[in-house]
Amino acid sequence: MRVGKVLLINAGQGIERAFRNIPGFKFTCINASDLHYHNLWGYDAVILSSWADQRLIEKHTHRLIDFAQKGGILVCLGCQAQELQWIPFCHWKYGLPQNASLVINSDDTKILFQKIDLNLLSFHPFIGHGSLVPPNNAKAIISADGEPVMCLVDEGISGAALITTIDPDWHVVYGMRHQDRGLDSQREQNANEFISNILKWCLWKFDQRHSPKDYFLRRFRGLFSFKSALLISAFATWIVTIIISLGYFFKKDYNLLVMIPGIASLIGLAIVLTDKLRGSK
Repeated sequence: MRVGKVLLINAGQGIERAFRNIPGFKFTCINASDLHYHNLWGYDAVILSSWADQRLIEKHTHRLIDFAQKGGILVCLGCQAQELQWIPFCHWKYGLPQNASLVINSDDTKILFQKIDLNLLSFHPFIGHGSLVPPNNAKAIISADGEPVMCLVDEGISGAALITTIDPDWHVVYGMRHQDRGLDSQREQNANEFISNILKWCLWKFDQRHSPKDYFLRRFRGLFSFKSALLISAFATWIVTIIISLGYFFKKDYNLLVMIPGIASLIGLAIVLTDKLRGSK
């Protein structure tokens, strides 16, 4: 079994701890403010943790939708949209839904709910932070009081998106908020199993939708980004300018029009390398 590559966009509250010690996955954890630096193509899945900054995510909603439409697996946990309708594919409705029920039974749900007690999937007196208004190509997987709280979008797109108002990651780290304290240990185990199942589902869904050729093409594309292309171009320009300047220097042809850009390039290259070395310590 191959190792899945996952980009975890966390809320900066230590929620990434919920994903530790889950074997078979390599995580890159970032804050929402750093999302614009990352090329999503290098990942099998992008997971948006509960309570992420809505205003920061809203700027990148189109990128997350594009990622799923072009073959990536997107998971959004603990979705709320009290100020902005930022949630990819779905809209959000206020409410405190209870009484969860499984709407569909398929290969997707078999993986997601393995070893899960649906009755213990509520980590506070309600099951989700609001409900979802899904698009026509979405399937409601879990509903509560007749309202969808978990939806799957995988029709008409190359990838898939799993959107839910349930927040297991937050409660694994910060504990349960249920009135029935006697079942807290079982709910915590349920939350841990649910996160593990979601990750297994991401890898299964990605491999289901991609051939080995697609997989390697995505990995290759993931090596490059606009930022890396600019850096490569800048380094190439610096090196060429320095080489030309050294050629003039050894010929003892001190042409200032060539030597000054060469010296400036050499200084710039030294500054960038020094800064890179400092940042790696």
